Amino acid sequence: MGNEVEDVIDKFKMDVLKRLRWRDLEVWQLSHKMVFSLYHLVAHFPNEEKYSLYDQIERSAVSVPANIVEEHARNSTKEFIRFCHISRGSLEELRYYLLLARDLAYITETLYRDYEKRLTKISVKLNNFIHSLNEYFFPKLSSRVGQAPKLYQQPYPDFILS
Repeated sequence: MGNEVEDVIDKFKMDVLKRLRWRDLEVWQLSHKMVFSLYHLVAHFPNEEKYSLYDQIERSAVSVPANIVEEHARNSTKEFIRFCHISRGSLEELRYYLLLARDLAYITETLYRDYEKRLTKISVKLNNFIHSLNEYFFPKLSSRVGQAPKLYQQPYPDFILS
């Protein structure tokens, strides 16, 4: 009986999350804009980088918003959160490729710092989103040791209302 109740609650929570379109997520919007910017940036890289660094930057950049879209299509909360972590990994991979591009003098220090600020903003948003998902779907697991799990007074989690 207890598992049936938990299944109903989990289904309700996923239904709430599904009402939010992935295009409405600020973290998706920021990462999508970053993809366009990076496509223009790598177009100016040397031709010999077309199938190496150029390609790696494009793939990791596209992977961030694409995994957010894919995670949204999942019917499992654990899968949903797992794809958020994949997006975070792609973001960090992109961070390295841009550092490498700077060190190879394909981009200026100023441009690198600008992208680093954007990446940091996306990273913070993504980490906050992951944290909110964990708190909403797994409050007992995400609560700190010695503290009671956070109880929600509203039917919608913080990440949907913001």
